[in-house]
Order: sequence, then structure tokens, then C-alpha cells
Amino acid sequence: KTITRTWTATDDCGNTTSAVQTITVVDTTPPSIDSSGVSNIDIQCGVTPDGTLEAWIANNAGATASDTCGNVTWSNDYGANTDVDCANGAITVTFTATDDCGNASSVTATYSIIDTVAPVITIPADVTIECTEDESPANTGTATATDDCTTPVVTFSDSEVTA
Repeated sequence: KTITRTWTATDDCGNTTSAVQTITVVDTTPPSIDSSGVSNIDIQCGVTPDGTLEAWIANNAGATASDTCGNVTWSNDYGANTDVDCANGAITVTFTATDDCGNASSVTATYSIIDTVAPVITIPADVTIECTEDESPANTGTATATDDCTTPVVTFSDSEVTA
């Protein structure tokens, strides 16, 4: 803001002189961030959203900010990294506190996508075949599997016992 201050000097006889002073008030100091409450979190892949990630984002990962000259507005770059799965490690989110004058400070925190749930496998029913028939899965059935996070790879191995 700009303040215009008028100074007036008056002597004992009532003579006056005035002069104008201009005071320009600036804010060049960014907000102060307290990162002591910042936490990194783990999110279970494939679980119906329970609000954990959303709350973490809305809470700026636990960071708080203050500014001596005005209000603070928070923003973040959540969603900038779309390569999200359990194989890609932690995803860093930058949280930025900006004051009314556009000065900004940032802090980062991470969330990891974890997968602790094993795939579900569905196997074909037991079968009895003639000794001349094809023993491969094409004839005896193929297993399938599903997973909350990725498409599982289904393999098989055989062991034979002579009857």
C-alpha cells in the first residue's frame, strides 16, 4: 500500500508550511512454514478410498504457515505424478504457502502406494483324462487371477507321482 503523509509546520505567528511524504509499504517476506508436523503416509493400493489421502492433501501433509503481513493460501502439485503404483516408490507432493503479495514458501512430503494383499487365484476344477489326451492347460483348464493393484502373472509347474 501507499501512505501519503502531510507534514505541517506552524510558527507562533500562524504561518504554515506543508510538505508531503510518500510511504510505500511492501511485503517481500514469504510466509513462514512450520514443517514439524509434516508426515509421509502409505496408501493401500486398490482399497476403497477411506479419505486418508484426501485428508492428508487438505491438511497440507501436516504443515502450517503464517505470514506477518496478510493471509496465507495453500496450493499443491498433487496429481503431477501419474506414475502411481506399488512399484514406483514414494510420490512427492510439494505444498506451497503463498501470501497476499505473491510471496511463497514450499515444503514437500511423500505418500507411497503399498500392496500387502496377495492376488486371488481361481483354478480350474479337478479333471480326469485318458493317458492319450493332452495334459496341457489348453485341455485341462487354465487358472486366472485378480489383484487390487496390478494384473498378476499366472504360471504353473507340474510334479508327477506314478500311481
